[in-house]
Amino acid sequence: MLQSSLFDRVLRETAPSGPLVETSFDPHGLRPYQREAAGAALAKLGGAGSTLIVMATGLGKTQTFGAIAAGWPGRVLVLAHREELLDQARVRLQAMAGELVGLEQADFWAGDERIVVASVQSLVNSKRRERFKVAPFSLIIIDEAHHTTAKSYRKILETFPEAKKLGVTATPDRGDGTALGDIFETVAYERGIETGISDGYLVPVSVRQVILEQVDLSKVSTTAGDLNLGQLDEEMVKANHAVAEATLREAGDRKTIVFSTKVETAHDLAATFNKLATRRVAAAVDGETPTEQRRALLREHAAGGFQFLVNVGIATEGYDSPGVACVAIARPTKSRALYTQMAGRGLRVLPGLVEGLAAVEARKAAVEASAKPNCLLLDFVGNAGRHKLLHPLDVLGGKLPEDVEERAKKILTEKAMDARAAERLARDQLAAERRARAEALAAYRATVKARTVEVDPFRHGGDEREEGDLGRETVPPSQKQLDYLVSRFRVKKECLPRTRKAAADLINHLSDRSKRNLATWPQTQTLGRYGISARELSMATASKVIDAIASNGWKLPARHVVEAIINAPREPGMEG
Repeated sequence: MLQSSLFDRVLRETAPSGPLVETSFDPHGLRPYQREAAGAALAKLGGAGSTLIVMATGLGKTQTFGAIAAGWPGRVLVLAHREELLDQARVRLQAMAGELVGLEQADFWAGDERIVVASVQSLVNSKRRERFKVAPFSLIIIDEAHHTTAKSYRKILETFPEAKKLGVTATPDRGDGTALGDIFETVAYERGIETGISDGYLVPVSVRQVILEQVDLSKVSTTAGDLNLGQLDEEMVKANHAVAEATLREAGDRKTIVFSTKVETAHDLAATFNKLATRRVAAAVDGETPTEQRRALLREHAAGGFQFLVNVGIATEGYDSPGVACVAIARPTKSRALYTQMAGRGLRVLPGLVEGLAAVEARKAAVEASAKPNCLLLDFVGNAGRHKLLHPLDVLGGKLPEDVEERAKKILTEKAMDARAAERLARDQLAAERRARAEALAAYRATVKARTVEVDPFRHGGDEREEGDLGRETVPPSQKQLDYLVSRFRVKKECLPRTRKAAADLINHLSDRSKRNLATWPQTQTLGRYGISARELSMATASKVIDAIASNGWKLPARHVVEAIINAPREPGMEG
């Protein structure tokens, strides 16, 4: 165990008071940002009861909190909710602290060890918790801390009210909207996927979105902030053949993790992979897979025994296999936390590849020259309808202008490429199109000719008794005409006609449309902005199309949705 004096030194050396640089002091083989995170957390815990470290998957959360646990002068409890997380934490902590680490899980009972790793499911038992009150913990570390708001976690934390609390997570935002601020007073440190990639500690991501034409997610309802899993599975199971076929084609020889919806669907998908490849290339694991069998399959996949690991809820948290170079997300979601967990499974650099390299460019060069220069992210989606599904750009591209985001997403359906490269290409294309439009407008303006006509103002007297086409086409509309167009037909002022004849024609035209129950002026203008002609649509049909656009976040729904509304049977006598 580290002595208190050395622990104080760790705090001094790692406190984020200056620029992040490589130093010779490296108590546990920590990377510079891991030392900074540890120092920031210790500084916060010195003045607050709890704090949070937010660090993207693959950046070494266990190594970071392990250094804190190893140096903490009192007793430490590490909480995790999954067997893989417990195993990983215990092995790492024993190596870093140089002491025996207790395990409190199922048939295993910890003793008086200074550091104890415990499963939430076991320690929620009050009798097991009571044993530790004799020598209580002074620090509780919660792995995957976004789960901490659950009642089971709260029971454990309330048992040790004097203990400091350190949460670590890659995804602080929860799908159900529950705030972690109820548990953690401060955020000590944040480092996301984008920063990890730009610093050369995570591999770049090549993105390809695959559209499943027959999958209609608009039928799926929302439950607790995400797509209803049962309804989602009913849609996605239809696409297993298409998912397997596309993944085999796109992944090449990359070691791949596939995320599926439910247990039966996952096993069917693995069988489909094997059938199409005419050999065993895939296996499925889920929460119901017996422990030893699951461990054996995970080891076999990591060792290259088969290429495609199809899983349900196993590889989202705590699964560490740096050789994975392709992630296929056949489980659409609205949850940023879940999508980030899935996408992050393939971002780790190969072991030892960048350690000791101080320069960012040196790390990036090492990654580029390695056997895993990037990770391919395959994103499978169908018709999303009203749902705003998470897209790779949402977690890899940062906040983008709406037009850039839409164009980049379109690009990624056509070609697998780096998310940042897609963003740059989208910006370049849009800029080129704006230049082309400006040049075309300038060229057109140069062809427009002006003609002067002399008009006798006394000939018409300023009233509505025009006596010829020339006069009618030059006299401005009356105020009465303009007021009528605005109040009766809701024509916008900037769209009002400029001559009395045009105003009269428009009034007649709109009056005729009103008698025939055809789409109103505002309806035709609104739909026109989406490329839909409302000339022959009824007011009711136009209203339904606009409602469909509005419910889709004011974005045009899929073509077949619009066509279904327009071509729906009309009521007897209804035109359009």
